[in-house]
Parts: sequence; structure tokens; C-alpha cells
Amino acid sequence: MKMLKYLRIIVAVIMLAVVTLFFFDWTHVFLGTARDEALTAADPISKMTVETGSWPEKIQFIPALCRHAFWIVLGIVGVTFLFGRIYCSVICPLGIFQDFVAWIAKRVHRGKKTYLYKKPLPWLRWGVLVLSVGAFCLGFGALLCLVEPYSMYGRIANGIFRPIYVLFNNGVLVSDSASGSMSFSTLSLSTVFLSLGGFLVAISSFFVIGILAWRGGRTYCNTICPVGTFLGIFSRFAIFRVRLDSEKCKSCGMCAKKCKASCLDARGKKVDTSRCVDCFNCLGTCNFDALSYKVGNPFGKQTVIQIETGTDSEKKLDPKPEKPEDKARARREFLITSASMAASVPVIAGAAAAVSNTVMVQPEPDKIYKTGQHAWKRTNPIAPPGALSYEHLLEHCTACHLCIAKCPQHILKPSLVEYGLKGMFVPVVDFTSSFCNYDCTICSEVCPNGAIDILGMARKRGVEIPESKAERAELMRKEKNYAQMGRVVFVKENCVVPVDGTFCGACDEHCPTKAVSMVPYGDPEKGLTIPQIDESICIGCGGCESICPARPHKAIYVEGCPTQEQRAEFKEAEVISADEVQDKTENMDDWLF
Repeated sequence: MKMLKYLRIIVAVIMLAVVTLFFFDWTHVFLGTARDEALTAADPISKMTVETGSWPEKIQFIPALCRHAFWIVLGIVGVTFLFGRIYCSVICPLGIFQDFVAWIAKRVHRGKKTYLYKKPLPWLRWGVLVLSVGAFCLGFGALLCLVEPYSMYGRIANGIFRPIYVLFNNGVLVSDSASGSMSFSTLSLSTVFLSLGGFLVAISSFFVIGILAWRGGRTYCNTICPVGTFLGIFSRFAIFRVRLDSEKCKSCGMCAKKCKASCLDARGKKVDTSRCVDCFNCLGTCNFDALSYKVGNPFGKQTVIQIETGTDSEKKLDPKPEKPEDKARARREFLITSASMAASVPVIAGAAAAVSNTVMVQPEPDKIYKTGQHAWKRTNPIAPPGALSYEHLLEHCTACHLCIAKCPQHILKPSLVEYGLKGMFVPVVDFTSSFCNYDCTICSEVCPNGAIDILGMARKRGVEIPESKAERAELMRKEKNYAQMGRVVFVKENCVVPVDGTFCGACDEHCPTKAVSMVPYGDPEKGLTIPQIDESICIGCGGCESICPARPHKAIYVEGCPTQEQRAEFKEAEVISADEVQDKTENMDDWLF
């Protein structure tokens, strides 16, 4: 039976490593499907994409449910009905992370760390499930984002583990530079610490989960987690499950000391299979061979019996009365759990007002102008391209922050109050230090929830989605080029041209659709030009806003579109051959000089 435990550990370690490293992706192996295939044809490794590497994220329960991948949801439910809550042991990264913390706690306590049976708190478990799912269905997704296990781990991986990796990577580079060998490029912490609010959310979740796991193992899984509560309905009737033979059991409690789920009642000689996460730690600990993992009648009740000495009669075993110290311990555990979960709320709420619409690292302009004195405020936040609308984003996003971690330009950050309280922690676009690449579709490809779906814009127009990966990538890239996530706004009073009387044109140079173009301004002898905008062909990529030198307030910015539509057509620049260029410029010396 111990082989089941070792097999579970191996699979869980692999799953946790794959999920975590996908948030780092420091080698940039998974770059996206919408790439030039001519550059990747010769290298099989370079053909790997986020579609290839994101499968562990996309088999998570809530993300699959949000993007309507019901075959994955039914598969998880079916496996739970057959084998119990295997999902919680080997697939859910937050559950595996709790096991890792519990393993460390056991080593710190030199093997003396033990667990005790705890009575279930059905009113708390079902209350959290009903409130979080109900609020999410009503458009208030922040509550589900706070308690959904995969999203919690995603925020921890992105907000804590990635900065640790960056510091370690940069430290190694410093030591390697002395010998002249460098394996990776230096990474900037500004690409990780995108907002103070996002970091506070991550660090709060880390400490809440860490403290609960250190003290009680899987306390969070069996008292708070909505996925665990839901799967517990089916694991209660699992065909294969941990079973306790009451005839062999002596109520010694050795098995209960190993149960991280605190669901093994040695006194009552029963296993609460709705809370059992199939860690198999209890198997092999019983000296009387009373525990086993085997098939049985899924709908039959487990009868607890005791054999009377000298007779063949059997009678039900009355459980021993509960001691006062057990009740006190249960109350203490409940108060600790509730206080830990509530601890992050005032911290995050208090920081929201102070750090709204800010980033921790601000770029320094090369030149300070007299401009930027007229303040403006963005009325509508900018949702990622392919979010379709604010409503669609908030209905599907669980704030796992995977898109934030994978964005190559680092323009996505966790929102605080940009979408309102109901949209806290959801990704929002910020052009303070960079812009959205014209052909980049990684955020849509990597999103496990279907909240960012560039191809969804094509489906809305009735366009058939091709089966071929190359054709689908090309369609995705085309849709991205037309997706209008925002519209440009020009603030003339902040522009360096009229204020400083100098040349600029940076916004025009960085606009891929020429929604910003330069037209003559002022005295013709000076030759100055000023931006002229065309909102209809703007895609809201932020190239103009990110490059504008005006400080502290930009002279041009992007206003978000609550509902993303297609931009209008524009005339592509004429492409001529080298021969045509030669024909048109062969007499250049005659008239130019």
C-alpha cells in the first residue's frame, strides 16, 4: 500500500514543478503560436508554444468551468467518483503546496508533528461555496478569486516565487560575470513587481495558506476551498476509497496522527471520505492491518461494529463522549482559520486607495520638458486584447495572473479599483513603461479561463475557426491586429510641439496603424508638425502613450473600450521593389544636390 503514497508524491512533485516553472519560463521556450514558422522549422524545441506547455493550467477545475470546457469538468468529477479526491492530491497546485509546507513542518519538528481528527464544519464549507459561486455568477468575482485554489497559487507563484527567482538569477549572473561566463540575461525586478496591490494579495495568500498548512495540514482544503467542498460530494461515494475495518481497529490513533486532512476518526472507527484527499499517508501505519484502499459499495453505509468477547453477537459501537478539550481545540482552530482568511482583507483594502493606477518602478525620461502640466484621468480601464468586454472578462477571469506572468512586454498588472470592487485583482493594461506588441497573442493563448479570447471576436462575427494550428494562429494574429481594446486621445496642452516649440513625432513613429499622424503646425518656416488622430483605426496598443516624453502627464493616451470591436480599415503602406526604387531615384543627384 505504501507504493500508492510514493506514486502520489512523484506525480504531485512533477505537477507542481511544471505549473510553477510555467510561470517563470525564463528560457522563453513557450513564446506563442502566432510566430513565423520559417524561423522555427529547423528547431523542434522552438516549436513549443504556450498551447503546448499550458495543459496543466487548463485542466484545473475552476478555469475549465469558466471557459466551458465541460469535458474536463466531467472528467474530474468522474475520476473523483471512482478514486476519491485524487484531483486535490496530484493536480491542484495549492493542495500540493500545502503538502510541501506540511512536510517542512514535520522536518522542523523532527518528526514529532502529528495531526488530530477534527469535526467537519459543513455550514462553513457550504457557506463559502454558495457565497463565492453565487457572487461570481452575479458578476462579483473578487470573492471567488480570493478562495479559488489555482488562482491563489498563481498569485503566489507570480508575486513571490518569480521575484525570488529573479533575485537568484541576477545574483548568479553577478558571480558569473567575473569569470566571463553568462548563461541568462539579467532580469529587471520592474518586470515582476508590477503593483504593490498585487504583491500584497500574493503575500497575504502565502502566509494564510502557509500558516494553516504548517499547523493543520490540509485545513484550508477541508474548511474553505470551494472546489474541495464540491468534489467532496462525489468522493463520499467513491468506488475506490480508504476504508477502515472496525473489527481489526483498536482505536490506537496511529493512523489519525498521519492524516493531514484530519478526517480519520479513530474513536468512531470511520473515515470521512468527503474530506479525504487520498494522500495515502495513513496506509501502512496500522499495526493491525485495519486500513486499506479498495473497492466497495459506493452507496452502502459503512457499519461500525464491535465483537463482544465470548459471544457471536454484534452491536453498534457508541462513540466515546467528546472531551471538553476537544471542543476547545475545535473552536480554537476555527477562530485561527477565520482570522487568517480575514487578515488579508483590510490590508488589501487599505492599500487599494494608495496604489491605485500606479506601478512600483517608473521610467525616467531622457529629457524633461515644460509640458505635461494638464492632468487627465482615464475614464475607462484598458482590458487585455480579446477580453471582448468588461462583462466577459469579469465573468470568466479568476485572477490567476498567468497572463501577467507571461506577457513579454509586462504591460499587464493586477487591478485594484479600475474595474470597481467586483473586478479586484483582474488583469488590466498599463502603458507606463511599454506597449502591446502588434502581433502578440500570448495572453489569449495562455488564459486557462477563456477570459481573454481573441478568437472569440471572430466567433461573434460567425467566422469558422480552422482546425489547423497554423491557420488558427494566423487567424488569431489577424484578429489581434483588428481588436480595438482602446482609442487614442490627444491632449494638445501637454504636447512638446506647441508648448516647447520643438520637433517630436515619437507617437507617430510608434503607431502601427497610423491612427496618429503628423500634420503641419504653426509657422511653415519652422517646419513643425503636430499629432493628428484617427480613433476609427486605433487598436489601443499604447505605442504612442508609452513613448510620449511629456511629464508628469502624457500628451497622448489610450482610453479603454468597455466593449471591444474591430477597428476600421486603413490603407496599407505601398510596398515597391528595389528596381522601382532605383527607377524613381536614379536622377536624385541632379535635383537634390
